[in-house]
Amino acid sequence: MGNLDLIFESEKSKVNCWLIGPSITCCLSKSLINQICQKNASLRPLVSIIVKSKNDIKRLKDLIELNKLIIGTDVYQTCQEELKELADDYNWIHSETGKKVLDNERWITTARETIKDQQYIYIGKSWIDPTKIIVGGICSDNEEKQELEVYFKELNPPINLEFRFIVKTE
Repeated sequence: MGNLDLIFESEKSKVNCWLIGPSITCCLSKSLINQICQKNASLRPLVSIIVKSKNDIKRLKDLIELNKLIIGTDVYQTCQEELKELADDYNWIHSETGKKVLDNERWITTARETIKDQQYIYIGKSWIDPTKIIVGGICSDNEEKQELEVYFKELNPPINLEFRFIVKTE
């Protein structure tokens, strides 16, 4: 790994480049659904729903509670854990912060596609405040730095960007 690579990786590590969106749960896991259906196959269409409202979560909770004896203690316990995660994720994505973060992540994903061939540019979020978008990398000169800042601003980000470009020195 060259010196430029080390500098880039060091700077990039100061930014959270992971996206939360893909890890949000909106349904029971396939594994859990299969465990439930091994006990009672007729429950499959009822437990295989994608949660779109608090009522969906309540219906799932009620259904699991009604079938507690049929599905058994271990499966019931796993259901309780996944239902809590579903409710937490549902509440977060509908919170002000959750909406901002997910909106920012949509922009980040699109912006990353436009620069996927660029070796020394990263786009991520602040570790401290995930509602902030940070764009950085290594530029050959101040002109390229300014061009990149203008370019990213023209991609219509949902918030003001924080730029962390470094001009490489020979």
